[in-house]
Amino acid sequence: MRRSLTPVLLGITIGFASVLAFLWLSDLVLGRVLVLVLALGATMLGGILVRPERRMPLIADPFLLCCAFLAQFYIVGPIMMGLWGLSQIVFFRAPTIDEAVGPLLGCLLLVAAAIVGYRWQVGVLIANALPEFGPAPRKFPRGWIITAIVTAGAIGCFWWLEFQGGLMTKLGIGYGGGRYGAAFTIFFDLLILGIILWAWQLLDSPSRTRLQVVSFATVLGGAVVFFGIIYGARKYLFFLFFGLLVATTLRRGVKSLPKLKLAAGMSILIVFFGVWGAIRATPVAALLGIGDATPAVQNRDVRQGYSSGLADPFGAAVLVWQVFPDQEPFRHGQTLLVTVLGFIPRAVWPDKPVGIGKDLTRYYVGPFYEPVQGFSVTITLPADLYVNFGWIGVGIGGLILGLISRVVVSYACRGMTNGIQTRAARVLLPTLFVIGLGEVRADMSQMLAFYIMTGVPLVTILSMFRMDGKATDTIADTAPEPAASGTSPSPA
Repeated sequence: MRRSLTPVLLGITIGFASVLAFLWLSDLVLGRVLVLVLALGATMLGGILVRPERRMPLIADPFLLCCAFLAQFYIVGPIMMGLWGLSQIVFFRAPTIDEAVGPLLGCLLLVAAAIVGYRWQVGVLIANALPEFGPAPRKFPRGWIITAIVTAGAIGCFWWLEFQGGLMTKLGIGYGGGRYGAAFTIFFDLLILGIILWAWQLLDSPSRTRLQVVSFATVLGGAVVFFGIIYGARKYLFFLFFGLLVATTLRRGVKSLPKLKLAAGMSILIVFFGVWGAIRATPVAALLGIGDATPAVQNRDVRQGYSSGLADPFGAAVLVWQVFPDQEPFRHGQTLLVTVLGFIPRAVWPDKPVGIGKDLTRYYVGPFYEPVQGFSVTITLPADLYVNFGWIGVGIGGLILGLISRVVVSYACRGMTNGIQTRAARVLLPTLFVIGLGEVRADMSQMLAFYIMTGVPLVTILSMFRMDGKATDTIADTAPEPAASGTSPSPA
């Protein structure tokens, strides 16, 4: 362990010393921001190159995907901020480019600490101690529980639509309008979980009927329309895309992925995010020409839709370093109360605490601040850790994130043969962890809420139901176990 961590620690120390020296010598604000962006990109790339478990497919590696999510906001975000500026609705004082140094250093600290935690061999020991959730004689069949989870999620989505006043009423309201209904989030997450469980059943079955494939495609298409257009929260499309991608990669291997279809799907997703990000505040009914408020979408707005989605979270992170701790006290973990209290209806508890993102919208809208309704900013994980515990929190949070990633990767790779994992738990649990990293755009409470609402049901299902098929049992029972260190040199 010492030999594996020493070069990493030495490289991180030299890198930080070089960055601090440059910042001390440089008087140019743009130069400081540029060197921090480059240092962050180099640190992310270095962490990916020295990842400890080469058997884990690169496309399913949690550290890589976490870096990819953060890079959108902390590498592309500052560039977008320099080109187009921050959100124009800031009521008090919009942060400027010279205040971008703090959040960039924060993200750099988080990524560096995550690399140390990712290389920590303690993660392998923890992974080896976790249960396998293998087949047992008293477990129930998996078919009906998957149907029950998907049905419960779908019923929750229809219930949410009725809560909004019906489909046509919702189509006449732009994103962020209508009734809040945070408790319905559990049904949305259950639908995501059910689709991933259903995908696992199809991937794990030796044969699939046309009816099974068509039924799955129909439910998946309905979920895409609901989450992407009717509900309008784009993050659920990320969950679906990466959930199916990671599960397929772990169960069938990288070579089985349809490369062209995958690239086309990602391109469509990015284009959709750009267009929809620019116009989703307009009601869908108006976009379809239903009613009197037919909009004229400007090409400039469409081009900047996705760019704004990257610059705005970084702008919120800049705001965090601007007001904490000079104007606002550190929260010391209070933001996590939203995870525990979020399921209590506001009708029962009107003064229920709001998330940190909603709380900070006071600095965007000033006297027009509404604590319950309206938009909410996303501050990203590094800023949320800083809000709660300062610089120490950012470093420790990154270390824990890296350590958990090592546990997940080691757990997924144990028993893997030729890049293929056959055990349900060792595919499904890592898949949920990976897609939950999409919440690094938001904060810790959102991330923990997703893991609780999907992880607890999944662990219960794995404990009570036979998620491994008969063919899987035969393959897994004859598969050789890897070395305890979990550092096979085979390529991804």
